[in-house]
Amino acid sequence: MRQKSDLHQYQLDVLKLGTIVPNLSTITPNLGLFMEPGLGKTVTALTLIAESPPGRTLIVAPKRVAESVWAEECQQWAHLAHLSASKVMGTPKER
Repeated sequence: MRQKSDLHQYQLDVLKLGTIVPNLSTITPNLGLFMEPGLGKTVTALTLIAESPPGRTLIVAPKRVAESVWAEECQQWAHLAHLSASKVMGTPKER
């Protein structure tokens, strides 16, 4: 299982931008991850979610990514193992 210490420096830099400071607003209230495919946007975003105050987060993603990638990443990283992913896909009847 991968550890948070396995993240690349550029991912850690993004985490610093999105860190929530107690009793203050976020340092960067709106953060977009514009990175090439395969550079770890999902694990970076999930780490930001995991380190934020408890709550729910809505992720809008392409179908293939929504079907598998988000839930798989939660299982592959020790610091994300406590997160769960619920998929809301298909028609209302299929959900």
